[in-house]
Amino acid sequence: MTIFKGENFQAAWVPSDMNKDWQWTSNSKGWTCDNIGFEWLTRVFDPNTRDKANGKRRALVFDGHGSHVQPEVLRFCIDNNISILLMPPHSSHLCQPLDVGAFSPLKIYMLAELDKIMRYGVSSIKKFE
Repeated sequence: MTIFKGENFQAAWVPSDMNKDWQWTSNSKGWTCDNIGFEWLTRVFDPNTRDKANGKRRALVFDGHGSHVQPEVLRFCIDNNISILLMPPHSSHLCQPLDVGAFSPLKIYMLAELDKIMRYGVSSIKKFE
């Protein structure tokens, strides 16, 4: 699920040829919250793991974000045979090698490209750009 920063999701933000299996949402801050966490659980995780589990219990690993331990999340997981594994606070980075191996070089490259754009006087980039 991709979260856009904006009060209301606009279909124009997503290319028309985008895979229809993706899920999109938005909120004013551009990051997850209680509602989006529950939306992800019910619209992404559950439908994409239910059949693969073949009736067996599923495990879902959460960091300590507050949206992961909301009553409706816990109830949904209990009702749908999903075991929640909570990681200790401030430890999720230890299990995320893509942050270092893939996303770190991407971030460096993007920052270099954005720096070039900013030097030409472009002060902001809109979503559609």
